Amino acid sequence: MRMLPPLPRRFVAALATLALLAVLVALPVLAQSAGASSATASSAGSRSLSTQDLIEQAYSRREITAEQRVLYLAYAVYDFKKLPMQYHGTAGWYGTTAVTEVNRTLQNQGMGKVTLLSSAVASELARLTHPQGTLCNKNDEPNNTDTANFRVNYGTVKGGLTIEQYTAGLEKTFNVEVTQYGWPKPPFSAANTFGKYPVQVADLAATGDGNLYGYVTTNNPPITAFVGDNPNTPATETDAFATCMVLNDNIPSFTGGDATQGLKALDNTVAHEFVHSIQFGVGDPDPAEATMWSESSAAYAEDEVEPNGHDNYQYLWPNFQQSLVTYPDASKYSNWPMFRYGAERFGGLNTPGGGETVYKDFLANVAAGQRAITAYDNALKTRGSNFNDFFHNFAIAIRFMKKCPTANPYCFSDGDLIAARMQSTPIQNDGEVASVGASYTGSITDTYTINYVGLPTSGAYSVEVANTAAKGALRASVVADTGDGLQVDAVPGVAGAGQTATLASFTAPAGAQRVILVITNQGKTSDDAASPTSYRVTVGTAGEVPTATPTATPSVTPTPCPGGGCTYFAYLPLVGTNYNFHDLPPSLTR
Repeated sequence: MRMLPPLPRRFVAALATLALLAVLVALPVLAQSAGASSATASSAGSRSLSTQDLIEQAYSRREITAEQRVLYLAYAVYDFKKLPMQYHGTAGWYGTTAVTEVNRTLQNQGMGKVTLLSSAVASELARLTHPQGTLCNKNDEPNNTDTANFRVNYGTVKGGLTIEQYTAGLEKTFNVEVTQYGWPKPPFSAANTFGKYPVQVADLAATGDGNLYGYVTTNNPPITAFVGDNPNTPATETDAFATCMVLNDNIPSFTGGDATQGLKALDNTVAHEFVHSIQFGVGDPDPAEATMWSESSAAYAEDEVEPNGHDNYQYLWPNFQQSLVTYPDASKYSNWPMFRYGAERFGGLNTPGGGETVYKDFLANVAAGQRAITAYDNALKTRGSNFNDFFHNFAIAIRFMKKCPTANPYCFSDGDLIAARMQSTPIQNDGEVASVGASYTGSITDTYTINYVGLPTSGAYSVEVANTAAKGALRASVVADTGDGLQVDAVPGVAGAGQTATLASFTAPAGAQRVILVITNQGKTSDDAASPTSYRVTVGTAGEVPTATPTATPSVTPTPCPGGGCTYFAYLPLVGTNYNFHDLPPSLTR
């Protein structure tokens, strides 16, 4: 959510006049230099990837530069015909992060915080974003309609839907997220004289990629603006922004023209995007959190508004081997079950004053300047839990996907539906120990990641977890799936650097369908959260004892990362140290 105030108009004007000749010369070169990747990008596109995915894949493979990447993101939103064809995706995507990142890059460059853009690209980005192509800064469409909480500017609504269905979806989301749950109402700018949240329903295919569902933007003055403190909360924030939402006027185009399914897609899109309006509306002071925390939580919030929508199933599964602070943008929506698990365990889903308050407290903690893991841990503490326990229990619950109340608390309310939906792509173990006397050697990334190791499904044996690295804190449980429930045996203690933890005796229950060692690494690394912790799992004779003394039961409070670290971003060269709690297009096909 961290955003800088909009660029001064005099700076925008200066950018717009810089190096016009260089634009004409340099931009074709930029586009042509991506030609070598056309075959690769095209083959990726055949797998129904979004425009955003194709650009990000090319960047991660170093086929395009950071400068080309931000230029192509701008073209994807504002001037699609200029984007090289190999990056024209076919799947739907959200554009909030693309819009925000383009604006942020210009702002950082203008303030001297980064030296990324050539004068040619800076001038081109200024042309794209100021003033044309910036929806929400004025009434671009001919019609306005007001609801209790929204001012909607629109033209022609397509695909068999009506503007009344758009406004009904907006009000439904507001009723759940703000009225019932008390999540912070987004603030308004001084120019917002109508006193309602601004929404524009627009023909996004007219200039940008028609596969855009929409986005929330902070950089379209005067309707959007930096406000600092949100007057709608009792706290005093320092980083709040007034925003505007842009929605595609032809949502059924994403559902093959099916208006009924298109309406569901619209409602899920609005539920998701309005969470970003709320996030921006309280802010995230520097240093800001990684995008997973905003995106996966927004995907979870879809369930609070549309409990039977299940649109977020498309993002599964989470990237268990990725640290929560280095979560890749390509899968940042996928960790929504973690936020859902928190809601279900601590008050229940779809319950005002129930589990939703965990996320509400988390938002307030982040707005107060707490880092993400600490903010969530503090939200859990008020409910008698902590992040270490919560994360380990979540790792068990998602691996076995039981429908509650079966195996409570290691279950989900729709575990059976998720398991059925994902049966063709089940979660895989990271390793196996097939028999007594055998072992498995693996590695697990620091700072909250998960590994699964298969164990024998019959007999009695001991399980030893040896941390063979100079870091990490490995917590483990042996979990047996009996079909109608789970038997969970915690491995005593936590294996710190060079230490061993052992369950001296485990007996597999009769008829166990599978036995899995669930390992979570709650050790934290400041400078390199992606570095692995090596470990060894050994299955021995029952009653064997470890040669090393296990550590004590884990602290209920995660130890802060050295030097205040633990927040990382995928594209550090692009915008320096100023990052957003914001939206980036997912790989989705509704």
